[in-house]
Amino acid sequence: MVSDDSDKRNKLICLTESGMEYTKDIIEKLHSKEIYVIEKMGLENIESLNDNTELFIRLFKEGDCKKNES
Repeated sequence: MVSDDSDKRNKLICLTESGMEYTKDIIEKLHSKEIYVIEKMGLENIESLNDNTELFIRLFKEGDCKKNES
């Protein structure tokens, strides 16, 4: 595990060959489920989900700042 130079909050995990083999099936299943959900939800709902998530994060951060101002 190493720090991500572009964003210190993130860590990059480098897997060994056996680690990549171990996670391959898991990642493929997750990717398939993600594609299924995206196809079922449709572009409009995905965009709405992204917009609402962005709003939630912004308000969550604002709430933290308001707490510190009190």
